[in-house]
Amino acid sequence: MLRHYLEYNVADPLSEASRGRSVCTQYFSGDNSSGQVNYLGRRPATGSTPIVSVNSVVKTSAVDYVYSSSAGTITWAGYTPPSGSDNIMVQLNSITPWVYDDNLREDTIKFPRIAIMDVGAEHEDAGQGQYRDYDAGPGQMIVRRVKIVVRDRRNTHAKTFTYQSKHVLDYELVQAIAENVKEYLNTHEVPPLWKFWRWKIVRGERVYSEEDVDGIIRHDLTVDVTYFDRASGT
Repeated sequence: MLRHYLEYNVADPLSEASRGRSVCTQYFSGDNSSGQVNYLGRRPATGSTPIVSVNSVVKTSAVDYVYSSSAGTITWAGYTPPSGSDNIMVQLNSITPWVYDDNLREDTIKFPRIAIMDVGAEHEDAGQGQYRDYDAGPGQMIVRRVKIVVRDRRNTHAKTFTYQSKHVLDYELVQAIAENVKEYLNTHEVPPLWKFWRWKIVRGERVYSEEDVDGIIRHDLTVDVTYFDRASGT
């Protein structure tokens, strides 16, 4: 979900033309609840609309569901997907993403880019970390630490690179993107998507280990995400 937030809400330094397009297929699991919302991981290409099906039956936009291209969501309004594993399929002609949940590979060519790396999770002790939200029942509070890694490869752009209407170069670009992510996370510390979730930036730093060998400029943001996990409750 953090990837979805960054992809859709943090200002994008790359144009659709420079990023390119690709066909994206995503699967979601129905939970048989009214108003279920599915969050897409990629931005739609200009003029494209998704093909949405449940159990291999194509559903109708504005009748069975409401699609928001700006928020990247599919909200099930007139139809309730039944419970099932990966029984909802969404096919979309999308813009190639710049936010990823994997580490850098040697053949990576698209820069700048953001990676979201999972550092680990910590469950509160029984009896101290248990909460009850207003309709989902008991659950457990979990703190998950993630790293948001912003990278750019040195000298891969023209003399300057335009980001948010400003001309920047090399580390200025990485720093500007990192500051933009930082500002967004601080402004939206309590996201509206969940009944109990808060994130907090605990550290920001420039990392030099990839510059000498690979020429990659890097800035890391370490974030603690606290969320309510009903599945871990009793």
